Amino acid sequence: MRWQVVTQVAARGSAGLRRLFAQFADLPQQQIDLLLLADDDLVQFVEQVFLKAGLDFQFSQALFSGAWVHTTIGTQKAPHLRTRMVRMSRGFAVPFVSSVPLLSRWWFCLAWLVLAAMPVRAAELEAYTEDWAPYNYLDGSEVRGIATDMLRAMCREAKIRCNVHLVPWARAYKTAQENPNTVLFTTARKASRESEFLWVGPILPRSTWIYVRAGLDKKVQTVKDLSQYRVGVVRGEAAVQDLLDAGLSDSALAMQSSNADVMRMLSGAMVDAMVETEVGMAWTLRNASLDSKSLTRLMKLSDGGAYYFALNLHTDAELVTRLQSALDKLRHEGRIDAILRAYAVRHK
Repeated sequence: MRWQVVTQVAARGSAGLRRLFAQFADLPQQQIDLLLLADDDLVQFVEQVFLKAGLDFQFSQALFSGAWVHTTIGTQKAPHLRTRMVRMSRGFAVPFVSSVPLLSRWWFCLAWLVLAAMPVRAAELEAYTEDWAPYNYLDGSEVRGIATDMLRAMCREAKIRCNVHLVPWARAYKTAQENPNTVLFTTARKASRESEFLWVGPILPRSTWIYVRAGLDKKVQTVKDLSQYRVGVVRGEAAVQDLLDAGLSDSALAMQSSNADVMRMLSGAMVDAMVETEVGMAWTLRNASLDSKSLTRLMKLSDGGAYYFALNLHTDAELVTRLQSALDKLRHEGRIDAILRAYAVRHK
């Protein structure tokens, strides 16, 4: 029979930990899970307590997941002990002890008392996106846009606190790859990216076009022909690989931080072509008061596939499920279409 018991030991210091481990060190199948809820200072203190208690240990298999840090610890004195340390912003520690026979009912009751007293931490998500209107852009001091509004609606539905940050795409991409409980949007789901993220969506279909300066369409028949010109792209965006796969020389690429920067270069004749969706180009021409006759839609670059919310691989699985369920519900209730209509976008 497997028991799961909880007791509070944070205030006991090295003596308390020594007594705790001594109770179970002679049990060959014993496993101890230490759930450490602490700030960085308390984490360091507990590490020192382990050493003072004569329990030399080494960290292994660290898995970062948001505010939770799961770490397996094997001690030299009791190598069969398995301890999981979880760091949070609270100042107490409790060990979860499994497969402990013959423990008193008092211990079992104490488990429920401690668990009941533990504060519930609200789920939190850090969202990173780029300046790419109308999907995500800065309106005064607020990040808005089609995908941004979708994400906020999903988080409200799923009761998740969501903080949205607008940064250059390459930085957003790197941040989402390295930090748990983070989401990157608006993200093209491609085979080359499949294993890099967890995916929630789809949120929008993906179809991109190559736009060129007026008159250039008569000189260019294929993507490869554009190699003698300058093609503006956003650093790290999916369109870069699409262009290279279609035959464009990488020497023709002019990397920029955002779509807005690429559009400024195109309108100023510093580049000759760019890749954009029809929705994105229509929004830009309308809101930037640019002459639509100055550009020509040359050819379709990619079709099929879709845009998604891409979450860090170590994001809490329940959070991912809640976001997908919220998106499905919003779509079923017509609220996704309502967001699209607010931006004068028709969902094909």
